[in-house]
Amino acid sequence: MRGSISTDELIERLEGGEVYKLYTVKPVPWKDHIEYRIIFMDDGVECKITEKLYDYISDVF
Repeated sequence: MRGSISTDELIERLEGGEVYKLYTVKPVPWKDHIEYRIIFMDDGVECKITEKLYDYISDVF
């Protein structure tokens, strides 16, 4: 289920210990554009995130 949540809510969910998976998607194989995403395993909410937020989550959590 795709969703839209605020960055604050996203961080709260991470700090609360929710299980998540970070991944990248290259929607068009011949372009250099990469999308960064997070999915929460508990309820299936999937969100696009920025590269900066992706790096932050990777480093902190």
